[in-house]
Amino acid sequence: MTTRAVPDGADFEADPLGPRYRLKGNKMWISAGEHELTENIIHLVLAKIPGPDGKLIPGTRGISLFIVPKNSLMKRAN
Repeated sequence: MTTRAVPDGADFEADPLGPRYRLKGNKMWISAGEHELTENIIHLVLAKIPGPDGKLIPGTRGISLFIVPKNSLMKRAN
């Protein structure tokens, strides 16, 4: 697994909805990925969070599941 999740900015943990990450890599398989049943489609993406040295940890350690909206510019509810 080479898809990585890197912190998004110095205050990435301060977001009221939770820490923000930028995902870098490729999503290879999307079952029922495109449809017209809803305004926005979400994808579940597995990515590794690098260790303190910035390198990916071997094996399954550091793997996290991210919910990624197709249209990421949707307005947040206040």
